[in-house]
Amino acid sequence: MAVVIAFARAQLGKRYESGGEGPNSFDCSGFTKRAYAQIGLRLPHSSSAQAARVRRVPRSTARPGDLVFGPGHVGVYMGGGM
Repeated sequence: MAVVIAFARAQLGKRYESGGEGPNSFDCSGFTKRAYAQIGLRLPHSSSAQAARVRRVPRSTARPGDLVFGPGHVGVYMGGGM
């Protein structure tokens, strides 16, 4: 997951754009789609579709690189509660 984390950190400061998949702007699922593509995993461009494809784990066992979901949103867990 180090590659996913490195990709995520390299995107800091880029603009949010609905439907964006990079490289200059992203929406949440476009961002996670591109991050996981760095390690050869293909995700759909929809937070709900991504949520439907993952195995859920308790927050207490989340590891850096795990996807984190909220209502209509997805992100990458960076570790240390971030």
